[in-house]
Amino acid sequence: MPWFAMLNEISILHIDDEPDFADLTGTFLEREDDRFAVETATSADEGLQRISDRPPDCVVSDYNMPGMDGVEFLQAVREEYPDLPFILFTGKGSETVASDAIAADATDYLQKQAGTEQYELLANRIRNAVQAKRDAQRVSRQEQLMRLTEFAGDTGGFELDVDSGDLLLTDGTRRLIGLPEDAHLSFEEAIELYHPDDQADVRQTVNRAAKAGEETRGIYRLQTSDGDERFVDVTVTPATGNGDVTTLRGVVC
Repeated sequence: MPWFAMLNEISILHIDDEPDFADLTGTFLEREDDRFAVETATSADEGLQRISDRPPDCVVSDYNMPGMDGVEFLQAVREEYPDLPFILFTGKGSETVASDAIAADATDYLQKQAGTEQYELLANRIRNAVQAKRDAQRVSRQEQLMRLTEFAGDTGGFELDVDSGDLLLTDGTRRLIGLPEDAHLSFEEAIELYHPDDQADVRQTVNRAAKAGEETRGIYRLQTSDGDERFVDVTVTPATGNGDVTTLRGVVC
């Protein structure tokens, strides 16, 4: 499956020492939102290994577990991943546990309840936590992108988050396309700006950069919002994290 088919996926790691409950929670969450992809672990140690191998978009953890409890697990996660959304989803509801979770910088705290409504609430908390992180990253990346890739004249820059599909454009790119300053495009909308005969090649160029981790380049026909057509030179450079391509940065001129 090409990476752009999974742009909106939200990966969730659920840690609970009761495998049946963990599996049930995963099933209900994936029914609540088809973007959710839930993996499970039965201990904090296993959870830490999973996060080290490939950090998810959100961690959901029980509190009462053998060995390391949920708050201790959270503290261990925060040492390496200070911004990773982490929701403590526990059957042990008390002011002490809630206070400890907040002190350890939990993103959210939710007590398990009877009935399926708890999964609806948990799904909503996950969506909010992941979106808040992505919004913060977007602002930070936009500022960085403007500093690094904005040039004078008819040159622009862009950045594509491979996991979320979030596309950032510099003012130079908007000028090339003819977009207003506050306009945003999705990846698919950006592809459609190119001549229909070039769209497959543009997609292949981006896909090759994401999959192979290699800088790619091509010259394509760009169709601006006012109906003009011009040739543009597009260079795409991948950036990696934990061995995987996480971001594609490009220059259009």
